[in-house]
Amino acid sequence: MHAAPALRSAERDRIPKGLLRAIGLMVLLSLVIAAYARLTGATPAATPPESPVVAAREIVILPQPDGAARVVDADGALILERGPGQAGFIAGVGRAMTRVRTVDGAPALAPATLTLHADGSLRLIDPQTGWRVELKAFGKDNEAAFAALLPPPPAAGQPKGDPQ
Repeated sequence: MHAAPALRSAERDRIPKGLLRAIGLMVLLSLVIAAYARLTGATPAATPPESPVVAAREIVILPQPDGAARVVDADGALILERGPGQAGFIAGVGRAMTRVRTVDGAPALAPATLTLHADGSLRLIDPQTGWRVELKAFGKDNEAAFAALLPPPPAAGQPKGDPQ
C-alpha cells in the first residue's frame, strides 16, 4: 500500500524521454560542428582582430620543478630569473607551453614570441605549435609580469633600432 505513492513520486521526478533525446541531439550536433570547424581550418569567430605590433621579443621560458623560472632571449641572454615560488604565473605559462609542445612533438626549448600590439594587447605566441595566449585574460598583475620581459622602448628622439 505504501509502494504506490513512492512510485508516483518517482514518476513525477523523471525527466521526459523527449527532453533527454533533445539534449543528446544538441550535444552531438555541437561535437559535429566543432569537428567540422577543426577539420576544415575555419577561423574561430572570437579571434581578436590583429593590431600592429609595436614591440616584440623572442623568449624561452625555462620553468623549474621547484617553481623557479628563468627567461632568456633567443640568443640565450638572461632576461629574468626568479627563485622558487616567485615566478608563479610565468613558470605556469612556461609549463603549459611545454605541455603543448610535448603533445605536438615540437622542440621544448624553441623561442616563443612575446608581442605588444598598438591596441595595448600583449600576446605570447608559440610559432612551433600555433598556441597563443592573450595575457590580458589573466589580470593586470600577470600581464605586467610578461610586459616586463619586453625590451625597453627607445629613448625620446632616438630612432628604433639604434643602440642606446
